[in-house]
Amino acid sequence: MRAKLTAKRFSIVAVLLPWTEARAFESLYTPTEPGATEIKSIPPLLAVSATGPGSVFDNIGEPFKKLYRYIRANNVAMTVPIEAETSTNRMRILPSRSLRRADLKPAADVEIVEVPERQVVAVGLRGSYSVGLYERGVKDLRAWLAGQGEWIAAGEPYNVFWDPIWVPGFMKRSEVHIPVVRAEAKEAVR
Repeated sequence: MRAKLTAKRFSIVAVLLPWTEARAFESLYTPTEPGATEIKSIPPLLAVSATGPGSVFDNIGEPFKKLYRYIRANNVAMTVPIEAETSTNRMRILPSRSLRRADLKPAADVEIVEVPERQVVAVGLRGSYSVGLYERGVKDLRAWLAGQGEWIAAGEPYNVFWDPIWVPGFMKRSEVHIPVVRAEAKEAVR
């Protein structure tokens, strides 16, 4: 009986350990809760960016491999989230805030970019990273934007992944963001 309980405890720890490790990465901004829609300001960030062929859901591995090789070779701490432009398969890893551009070495297959502060409307999602979940998020955000008059889209939607690949699909958290500006700010520019 005791051996059975120990085996069960080991199984629970084996399943939860990767999940808790994923939560131990430095978060560079606050996640949006699954099911919630919110406007949030994302601070200016430094990013390591790479591109792969196709869309992010066709070939997520190619840009991620480039980025992973870069952070391993340069001893850059992994952070969350990872941002991905879905149609172009451009992926960004956001290094720790403590790193400066001068701390990041140039490389042939990655680009070091400064991402300016931005306002986004975000929807939090839970489930496997898939084109269907992403499209549902885009649809929800476009409906939200159409249903109010304070904010308007100011860019293309993109995906935000919070959990590593080893987290079970039903537990994964992601978001879809659409950059936005206040409607009156857009009118003032005209």
